[in-house]
Amino acid sequence: MTLLIPPGPFSDMLIAVTNLANVQADNLRQQTLHQLRRILTTRQAARCFLSIGEYYRRLRALSNLWSSRPRENFIGTESVSPTGTELQPMHNQPQQNQYSGF
Repeated sequence: MTLLIPPGPFSDMLIAVTNLANVQADNLRQQTLHQLRRILTTRQAARCFLSIGEYYRRLRALSNLWSSRPRENFIGTESVSPTGTELQPMHNQPQQNQYSGF
């Protein structure tokens, strides 16, 4: 996470809070891993770790696809959509009030 905040007390506090949140998340993950031995059987824990590994593999693949996408379609355009025409027909339709029967 990258934030553009000028140096000073506010940025120091933001960094400290971010670090605290990361430490708390790490502690929770560690406690969960230690509790898995009591909660799950060996087979269930193995399947859990395989599923987590597969999830992170897919997440990395998606991240690589996202970071390698062509950016010229998104820079300097007025619209979020690549063509800019998908939302135009909606503006020509008359709007109906959902409470018009009352």
